[in-house]
Amino acid sequence: MAGTKKQKMEIAKVIVEAVYSKNPPGRFLKKCSETGQLKELSRRDAADKAAQAMAYLIKGESLKVKRRLRRFNLPPPSRSATG
Repeated sequence: MAGTKKQKMEIAKVIVEAVYSKNPPGRFLKKCSETGQLKELSRRDAADKAAQAMAYLIKGESLKVKRRLRRFNLPPPSRSATG
């Protein structure tokens, strides 16, 4: 996923708004390490987590592609093709 950090955060904010706009509304939760209770994240923190999840997803897909190419002894894709 190519784009600026600002563009990626805008996508993350759209994801957060989509979750909150459901009926009943969805929530982003984090488990407290001290009490074990769930705490609702702020919209800002939820957007950060959504952006982080997108980055992990993209990086994971990139690693899968590289492993497949290595297995079949193919050259890696150009940098512009993978973003």
